[in-house]
Amino acid sequence: MRRTVEEALAELRSQIGRWAQEGPRPGVHFFVYPPEWEALMLHRLPDFARECEKANCPIELVNVGQSFLAEVEGTPGLADLLAESDRLNPRQLMQDLNVLAQRAIRGALSTASDRHSIARVIVNTGALGAFASYSAVANEAAADPTAVGLEIPCVVAFPGEDDEHGLSLLHLRRDANYRVPRI
Repeated sequence: MRRTVEEALAELRSQIGRWAQEGPRPGVHFFVYPPEWEALMLHRLPDFARECEKANCPIELVNVGQSFLAEVEGTPGLADLLAESDRLNPRQLMQDLNVLAQRAIRGALSTASDRHSIARVIVNTGALGAFASYSAVANEAAADPTAVGLEIPCVVAFPGEDDEHGLSLLHLRRDANYRVPRI
């Protein structure tokens, strides 16, 4: 039987509460929920963050999709280069987008906290789903959190499916490389 949205958020709240009591240890965790919940979660998670704040368990929300977009739009000429790459060599475009996405994911995980947060929740992960490899960054962080620059626990809000063998983001592709805890 699948859990409800509120049951899933209760499990996340419980994990954040454990970090608040035990002391947060840097690491990456995946908060997996069905892809059809993505719009609801993007709407619900800001309220969830405010609820955590009121419970003295502050969290940060980082929108990785917006971070990616800001980098593309903030780098002069990059959008034009990507469009030209798509015209000339679509495979190269996918590689270029993957590099940019990996940079955005690492940045979302390692952004310095401007306040005393228990955890960081990375949202809008589906925005990079067609060309990003979350497992590569997550496994790197699992092996050595300092290599990715983690200061606090990071939770990747993951619209997909999981089982004991792997994760599938938005049903796009199955990836058995995830070796990180799931919530």
